[in-house]
Amino acid sequence: MAQLGSTGAATSEAQRLAMEKTVGKGVCPFCDVDPNITRVIREGVHWYLCHNAFPYAGLSLHIIIASKKHLTSVAKVSPEMAAELFGHIQWAVQEFKIPGGGVLMRFGDPAYHGGSISHLHLHIEVPDGSVPVEDIFYKKRPS
Repeated sequence: MAQLGSTGAATSEAQRLAMEKTVGKGVCPFCDVDPNITRVIREGVHWYLCHNAFPYAGLSLHIIIASKKHLTSVAKVSPEMAAELFGHIQWAVQEFKIPGGGVLMRFGDPAYHGGSISHLHLHIEVPDGSVPVEDIFYKKRPS
C-alpha cells in the first residue's frame, strides 16, 4: 500500500498527533472520518466538505473538500466527479459569502508537493488579512 501521508508535513503539533493515530496506524483520515475531529457540513455522491480541523494561520475560513473514494490522482476524477466538485465550490462561496480567496489541490506523489495526507482533496482558503498566507506547494526535488 502506498504511504498515506507524512506526520513530518503536519502544520501543527495537534495535526501531527492526530495523524499519528490515523496515518501512523495505516488509516486514511479522509476515508475513515472521525466525527470527534471532523464534522461533515455537506455531502454529495463523490465528495464531502468539512471545516479544516487544523486550519492554517491567517485564514478566516478553511474548508476541505475530499473525495469519498480513496484517490490520489486527478486522472481518476470522472467528468461527473468534476462537475460535482465545482458545484460544491460554488455552494461554499455562496453559503459562506466568500468575497475572495483561493482553491488549492495537491495530487500525486507527495515528494512533489507539501501535502500531509495522500488522499485527493482541495482546500478553500479565505485570508483574514492579519498575516501573509502561503501554501507550501513544493518541498524538495524527488530523488
